[in-house]
Amino acid sequence: MDATAAPPDGAVPERSPVPGWGAVVRRRAVAVVVLAVVVVAALAWRIGARAELAAFAWLGAAGSVLAVVDIAVKRLPDPIVLPSYGIGAALLGAAVPFTEGGERGSCTR
Repeated sequence: MDATAAPPDGAVPERSPVPGWGAVVRRRAVAVVVLAVVVVAALAWRIGARAELAAFAWLGAAGSVLAVVDIAVKRLPDPIVLPSYGIGAALLGAAVPFTEGGERGSCTR
């Protein structure tokens, strides 16, 4: 079947995984770690010791990996992107009760 041909019966074509993104991270492990440390340190300096720092640090570290992979292969791998949304949202949600004015239910008012 031709790669440009439409799939039969209107089926959605399968997405191919990002080729070689794990190898990119392994080859550039030092750069990824240094970038992540710099990003997390900048976030810690800017945000300070507050409850939401964990969420921003997680998203900063994941974003560092994504930046290196994106530069190398011009695509973002779902195994990093998709869990980062949920983990970041959960960490931000867990920080709400500990933030100023973050009493329970204040998000829905």
